[in-house]
Parts: sequence; C-alpha cells; structure tokens
Amino acid sequence: ADDLAAAARSLKRCRDMFERMEKDQPGAEPVQRQLAACYLLQGRIERQQGHAENALALYRAATAKLQALTEKTGRFDYRSELASGYVEMGELARGIDDLEKAANVQRAALGQLVSMVEEKPEMRVPKLDLARAYGELGEIECQAGNPDQGLAMLGKALEILDGLLVADPSATEILFQKAIRLSALARSYRDQGKRGESEKLAGQAHDILAKLVASPAASPASRYQFALVMWQRAEIQGDLSQVDASIATMQAAVKILQELDASRALDPTMHRQLRVSLAYLDG
Repeated sequence: ADDLAAAARSLKRCRDMFERMEKDQPGAEPVQRQLAACYLLQGRIERQQGHAENALALYRAATAKLQALTEKTGRFDYRSELASGYVEMGELARGIDDLEKAANVQRAALGQLVSMVEEKPEMRVPKLDLARAYGELGEIECQAGNPDQGLAMLGKALEILDGLLVADPSATEILFQKAIRLSALARSYRDQGKRGESEKLAGQAHDILAKLVASPAASPASRYQFALVMWQRAEIQGDLSQVDASIATMQAAVKILQELDASRALDPTMHRQLRVSLAYLDG
C-alpha cells in the first residue's frame, strides 16, 4: 500500500525476532530462509527510499544466506530466490553507475538461471529473471562501449520474452520488460547511426508502453519509461529532420514528466532521474 515507513517498522520487528532465533538455533534452515527474506525486503524498501548503499548491503546479506542454503540443500526455490536477489542487486548497481559490479552480479545470476531454466523449462519466473539478467548485461555492454556484445545479450533477452508472451500475451511485467529492452536496442542502433532500425524499434517500444499506460492500473514506472521512449523517438525524428514532429513528441513527453514530478509517485532515485530528464527536455 506504499506505506514504506510502516513496512520498515514491521520488518524490523520481524528481523529482530528471527535474529534472536538464529542465536538460539545456529544454522537452522527455516530461520536462515526467513532472515534472507527479511534482508531482501528491507533492501527493496531502502532502494525505494533512494538509499542505494544501504540497499546493496542488505542484498549482499540476503544473497550470502541464500548462497549458503543453496550449497547446503541444492533446493530449486533457494536457487530461484538467490538468482532474483542477484538480478535486483545488479539493477541497483547499474542505477548508481557501478557498471563493473552490476555486470559481475548479473553474470552470477546467469550462472544460476541458465541451469534452472534447463531443469524446469515450464516455470515462468526463472525465465523472466533470465531475460532480465540478459537485458541488464546487454545494456551494461552498450553503456561500456561494446555494442556487439550488448546487442547479442539484448537479443537473447527479447527471444526469451517473446517465448513467454506466446503463453501469456497480455502479461504486463513481460510486456514492460520487452518495451525497455526494445528501447535499449533502439538507443544502440541510433548510436551506430542506424536511424531506420532505431526508429522502428523505438516505435515498437512506444506502442507497447502506450497500451500499458492506457490501463487504469498503469504504474508510475511505466509512465516514466513511456516518456523516455517518446523522448528517444523525438531525437530520432530530429535526426531525420522531422522538426515539427520532434517538438510535438518532446512536448508530450514533458507533459507526462511534469505530471509525474507533481505527483511524486516515483521512488526517490527514479524521481531524481526524472528531474534531470525534465531539465534536459525543457532545455
């Protein structure tokens, strides 16, 4: 319900109890699992509040416990939670521009997820996490100036996402992931001067996000990504000398960003990024 302060208070009490149990029952598997869950959820709350370093420390604590449980038991659910923790930690590291850390963590996630998908190909969550890991690595490689590796990784992410959409064509989270990876591909092609391919991919991302943000339940993150894709499209239109269209698209993107800025619906880290985007577009 977005009451982060209340969530944090409840979680602190819960964590304190499990840490006391841990002292009485060192190494007890159920206690270790619950502590890992507490650390992960605390990390997510810290991340939403914009406390990146605190969040990373909590993700590290969670993945350390899940790694120990995985090595001890080999259980699939522990491996799944460990891989999800790695993917989220890597996303956070990329968000604060620690690309080397982000890449290493996503590679650790891939090490878990590839074998998990081979073992249980019918399960959706590991496949979606695998697509996220490939997508994150692809964007990291593009940011680091390695477009060929980046495009290959993004291609793998989109291949997995398209496979998932065959089974569930209206799955919001899968469509959102597809849109942001298409947008990343469009940026990479634009950087290489391939404006036609870039325009096509940005248009596909735009169409997916337009449907998502039209839903009454559209998330602020979807609306922010929609504005960024519109901005991207405007820059491509500018490259193609479509000046009037470019200005109109930028104005539409600014309107969405201004509404999000006024609502303060995004987490603090994303809200700061929004303010930078808004300032740049206004300029």
